[in-house]
Amino acid sequence: MRNRKRKRMLRRLITLIIIVASIIFLIKNLHHHHKTQYKHNNNTIITKTARIKKQTKQRQQQTKKTISLNDIYNPLNWHEYAEEIKARLMEQKIIKAEPMHKYLEDNGRKSSYSSEVYKVTLEDGTEAVFKIAPKCHTEELAFNFSVYTKLAYLPPIVFRSVKLPQSTQEKNGFLSLFVKTDIDAGSLKFQEFKNWLNEIPEPNKSNYSIFNFVFGNYDAGPLNILLLNRDNKQFPILIDNECLLWLQKVKYGDLPFIRWHRLFDANSDSPFPFDKAKEVTAETRKTIKKQYGYFPNRRVHNYIIFNGYYWLQFIEDVAYSFLLYPDTLPKNTIPILKSLTKERLEEIVTKTHDMNAHKEAMIDGILERRDAVLKHFGEL
Repeated sequence: MRNRKRKRMLRRLITLIIIVASIIFLIKNLHHHHKTQYKHNNNTIITKTARIKKQTKQRQQQTKKTISLNDIYNPLNWHEYAEEIKARLMEQKIIKAEPMHKYLEDNGRKSSYSSEVYKVTLEDGTEAVFKIAPKCHTEELAFNFSVYTKLAYLPPIVFRSVKLPQSTQEKNGFLSLFVKTDIDAGSLKFQEFKNWLNEIPEPNKSNYSIFNFVFGNYDAGPLNILLLNRDNKQFPILIDNECLLWLQKVKYGDLPFIRWHRLFDANSDSPFPFDKAKEVTAETRKTIKKQYGYFPNRRVHNYIIFNGYYWLQFIEDVAYSFLLYPDTLPKNTIPILKSLTKERLEEIVTKTHDMNAHKEAMIDGILERRDAVLKHFGEL
């Protein structure tokens, strides 16, 4: 009896020992699994973190561009290094300034500056131009268009407050990179000016004209362009692009009509009446001034009265129409023009300082002229 009882107790003890051993074994395995999984997960996290840091560093290295003081004046760098050059213009202190008209006259150049414009030097030696302006100037808008399309060269520009060395107060205005040229475009005869531009190789020559036409830069004559020869290459540098802000209507191949002055209130959805253009005479001057109390004191021009506005066309500029119309449409330019959607243009315009005047009408005009180019070359 006692032996049977002992055997039963022994079996229970052995069973208990097996159960405890099994539990210990399971606990150890579970702990090992979690430890291995944690180590694996931790290694994965560390690996991912390292990879992200590496990718971030690579992106930063790609984004952070460096450009020498000499190369900053090369137009070929203005699109790629736009942000770095703008940062340099925005952040540095002006240590020297002189009126631009004085600088030009001292160097035997013609001066047509009527506003306060200064040639300045920044701390690192960068030479720039500061133009006092209370709000948006279209150079910044034109530069933003050039960076996106890469069809033309315009000096990098920023809007900022500066304190000129000879001034006690800060002034708002636009600071742009100074471009030193060996040719004074304003002193060239028309044929000399045209010959220089005709020597620009393709596709740059056609792209220059396309940029002027599409963005409404109709006044791209000798006084608003710098002729730069650098490294055996020719660069027409566009400056004083104020006309981009003027609303205009144009038939492809012709000179634009500029919306000049409001004569009376009107609002019509009818198409622009190009066929009603008239040349100004002494009689029309008297008639229009008597009827509306206004007549523009401008040189010879054609005019149209439409939607309550006086629209004028500078017919004397017909000789410079070659600045607006290319001989060819470069293949690589086609997708650039087609990418200029209303949304894209609004994005570019919004980036421009205080750019609200005629925003919608200006964008609509750009799209009309873009379509005119594409249609003319059978791409729309």
